[in-house]
Amino acid sequence: MKRIKVCDLTLREGSKDLSFREKLEVTKLLDNTGADVIETGEFSSSRTEVLFLHSVCGIVKNAAVCCTLRPEPGSAKAAFDAIKAAAKPRLRVAVPVSTVQMEYILRKKPAAVSELIGKLVAEARELCPDVEFSALDATRADREFLKIALKSACEAGAAAICVCDSAGTMLPSEVGEFIEDVKSAVDGEKVALAAEFSNASGLGGACAVSAIEAGVTMIKAAVGIAGVPSLEAAAAVFRARGDAIGCQTGLNHTLLGHSCEQIASMLHPAARSSAPAGSAGSREEFTLNREDDIKTVSDAVAKLGYELSGDDMAKVFEDFSRLSQKKPIGPRELEAIVAGCAMQGAPVYKLKSFVITTGNLFSPSAQVCLEKDGRELHGISMGDGPIDASFMAIESIVGHHFELDDFQIRSVTEGREAMGEAIVKLRKGGKLYPGKGLSTDIIGSSIHAFLNALNKICGEEAQV
Repeated sequence: MKRIKVCDLTLREGSKDLSFREKLEVTKLLDNTGADVIETGEFSSSRTEVLFLHSVCGIVKNAAVCCTLRPEPGSAKAAFDAIKAAAKPRLRVAVPVSTVQMEYILRKKPAAVSELIGKLVAEARELCPDVEFSALDATRADREFLKIALKSACEAGAAAICVCDSAGTMLPSEVGEFIEDVKSAVDGEKVALAAEFSNASGLGGACAVSAIEAGVTMIKAAVGIAGVPSLEAAAAVFRARGDAIGCQTGLNHTLLGHSCEQIASMLHPAARSSAPAGSAGSREEFTLNREDDIKTVSDAVAKLGYELSGDDMAKVFEDFSRLSQKKPIGPRELEAIVAGCAMQGAPVYKLKSFVITTGNLFSPSAQVCLEKDGRELHGISMGDGPIDASFMAIESIVGHHFELDDFQIRSVTEGREAMGEAIVKLRKGGKLYPGKGLSTDIIGSSIHAFLNALNKICGEEAQV
């Protein structure tokens, strides 16, 4: 199965209004998503930006850190000095190649632009082995000149070539022919081919899928940025249809949803705090209180995506009535109630033990022992983190991969021995199954939550 890389553009396209601290927090969360490349904006040599990039290099452990150069000779050295401490530094040369942009942005003729591309890529390649050339506005460029520009970048040492539909004019049906044509200018054995699509018309994600089917090995997306394909949507496509298109990514589906939600809350704080009840978003925002009846609570549960029986809804309303006497109930509280009391049945799988091995010098691994029908079942797996490894170990025992719709961890008591509550939402057959776990160990609470949701799936299947 072909491995598709994912480059995240959130910092490049959406960090303008974030504080320094918020940018670093977004960077940490992006590294947790499993994106292969985290792209920053065009390098400006300011003290603040240099300090930011130095900090990013210390934070990012998994992804490549990609810094975009100014389209002028001599700009590579300062940019590389700012990111050379990264585990995987990458320099990006971005030059417009359409006639209108070459004239109005660069004020150069095609021959001069081709020469500039070769010079910029060669300068970057002398400093950094991983250099990407991005052909901006490539889909509106003269096709023959585009091939000349791409060949110039390849001959100068580019490790990756990205063709950009900057104006968002291309339809998914047109992408395949376009990619097939430009591939002739790129040595696929030596140079990776990437594509970046505008989502201004809402077709960016579909165009990216068409590009992958035509041979592209890297796509670009972002979290909550208008005009850029959604990282979460891309992950959902690969989860649901990856086998059909013969592709997979390294995205961490265990942590991606929660990380994206946190990033979106920093990028758009006003939208999240002021959204009226029932407004569209990643989660319906509402507040319930003790005066609300069972129909109102049932409607709120449906908005969260759950389909409950009459008996389960009665249990949820009973718990809701008790808790709402003390405080208003929002989406997270209601999800915890559903996870704790609905769809319960005799557990099919019981946790006997788990052993986690983790550190900063090797990949985390998990050994999990479950009991089913009196038999002990053992699973071992490695993952992007100890929790991811634990979930994968359980799935190896069950023999089935479940779509992780959401994963939350929160502290419910204070102090060094605080209890941690985890909520896991698994999706199977279009239906959500919530699970809740409680422990002083967040890994333990996460495993219990996963098993709680798994047992609900098994219980419902047994009744069919």
